[in-house]
Amino acid sequence: MQHLVDSKFNGQIKIKKYLWETSVWVGGFEQSGPLVKAVWQKALKNVTIAPKSVLILGLGCGVAAKLISQKFPNALITGVEIDPVMIDVGKKYFDLGKIKRLKIICEDAKVFLKKNKKKFDLILVDIYIGEKQVLPNNLKFYKKKNGVILLNELKDNKNKILIF
Repeated sequence: MQHLVDSKFNGQIKIKKYLWETSVWVGGFEQSGPLVKAVWQKALKNVTIAPKSVLILGLGCGVAAKLISQKFPNALITGVEIDPVMIDVGKKYFDLGKIKRLKIICEDAKVFLKKNKKKFDLILVDIYIGEKQVLPNNLKFYKKKNGVILLNELKDNKNKILIF
């Protein structure tokens, strides 16, 4: 099964369902689904703190938020996503609206950060439009003293998580 949705920010979004797996594709790259889930599962194994506050820049359909809520059930999660269509797709196909302790903010991450005064224990950065990465400046300013930043980097069609 494949369903197409148009978005002002992402262009054409493809929702693909094969057997029990659902994935979301933009510009030929999976934005949410089993591949993204595997990347974040591996990255979260490197988080040795138990974060109380988590910021996700590039919430997408909420794959990382769901993993965080399962691994750290007491964490308050703030998910920032520029694309309201992606949030709707996440709610419809990925149970995004059912993730406990998740506050969804539909806004450009750079705008959110300019207004934000809070620091976080864990920050995940996964801001892509297709294969184009968008990086906010001064992320370390928003990290608590012993906090961690995980940055999803796509190079040569392979994901790599950088840890700061």
